[in-house]
Amino acid sequence: MDTETARNVLFAIATIGFVVWLAAMQFVAVCVKSEKDATRKAVEEFGLDEPPSGRLLVGRAEVEGQPAALAARAAAALANPWKSQLGPLKILTKSDDRVVFEGVGQDAAGQAGWRIVGRGEMHFASAGPNRTAVVYAAELRGGQWMLLLAKLFVVLGLATLLAVGALLLVVVVPHPDPAVRTQAVQMVQAVHFLWPPFLFAGLYRSARRTARAAFEVLVNNLPYSAEVS
Repeated sequence: MDTETARNVLFAIATIGFVVWLAAMQFVAVCVKSEKDATRKAVEEFGLDEPPSGRLLVGRAEVEGQPAALAARAAAALANPWKSQLGPLKILTKSDDRVVFEGVGQDAAGQAGWRIVGRGEMHFASAGPNRTAVVYAAELRGGQWMLLLAKLFVVLGLATLLAVGALLLVVVVPHPDPAVRTQAVQMVQAVHFLWPPFLFAGLYRSARRTARAAFEVLVNNLPYSAEVS
């Protein structure tokens, strides 16, 4: 491989790497913004206080049944981590139209988890003959380290592209040995610092989707849950 070819290969790989880095930075920024926007919307729409974690999940659904019966079923389901799929929760307050709960910070297997539900509430109000409107709000705790790692790898990714690119351009490309110049393709190794932001930011954002899906399943299945005594 001659010097010109080695330089072109290096620049081509570096350009692709930079485009991937830009995409990673944008993805992390979108994840952060979407979380903040979702929490702000929930705070404004429901008049709630922003939780310490800064992440608030709110949803609503209308299901068949009476508020008191559904509240009792919801409390029973929330108290059972195998039913709610939200992990261990303790019931703080329960009435005919309201259930207040809080996560204990461990998953169903007794292991500390990064994706947990904190303090939350469910409200039940009549919406017509044998129909009930259910509104839920819950704090999402944990997972901040995922976001920090995503941001860290964004910085490391750019630093790696610049450092490795400069090193190869100065040392490898002008080297008199063609076999050494071929090592310009090693620029592709920078990819190891470019994919982690997608992974960690994606896992951080998935907490909201997972918790929302669990709440939707719980709420919409309440009319068909077993009666509690």
